[in-house]
Amino acid sequence: MSTPDTSIQIFNKYLPSSTVRYCHSLWQQYKFRFIVSPKRETKLGDYRFEAEKGHHIITVNGNLNPMSFLTTYIHEIAHLVAFKKYGGKVLPHGKEWKHEFRELFQPLLNETIIPRDSIVTLQKYLKNPKASSCSEHGLFDSVHVTELKQNESLVVDLKEGQLFSLKKRSFKMLEHRRTRALCQDINNGKRYLVPLKSVVTVI
Repeated sequence: MSTPDTSIQIFNKYLPSSTVRYCHSLWQQYKFRFIVSPKRETKLGDYRFEAEKGHHIITVNGNLNPMSFLTTYIHEIAHLVAFKKYGGKVLPHGKEWKHEFRELFQPLLNETIIPRDSIVTLQKYLKNPKASSCSEHGLFDSVHVTELKQNESLVVDLKEGQLFSLKKRSFKMLEHRRTRALCQDINNGKRYLVPLKSVVTVI
């Protein structure tokens, strides 16, 4: 569970680095208990309100990759916002929730924050979001990858300067572009473009 002293560390660990400040600001604004949960087969995250204590609680599975974690995090905050605005009588994934989900995601739909291919997929999904983002096959392909092995990562989730190996060669992450990342071969110094969806081993 996050606390005021550790929340930034938790966000840095699980979210794309470019989204950390925004996501942390939502945590500060809506004042909920944030819990990173072990993998659950039936859900990626959830929101609940403990009426007796007055606590809003959001959980997100810790095995998700950063983009999947982000999508789930915003999904659950949309439930919280809808509850605060409209009360508990609205449908869980009705028009009120869909509106809040779209509004919360708008500040992130920028190529300086999220790669263009993911933005295009998210914009299509946000026109009529479903209860589970995994129900949209296109979104699942570009956003959700929950079975990465230890030390594996998608190129899109690597930070600038991070080292990784691919096909028995070692690289340094230089910068993200639209659909590929500019990387430098550590051994020969040459630069290459690697697809953002490539699975690599972090060194």
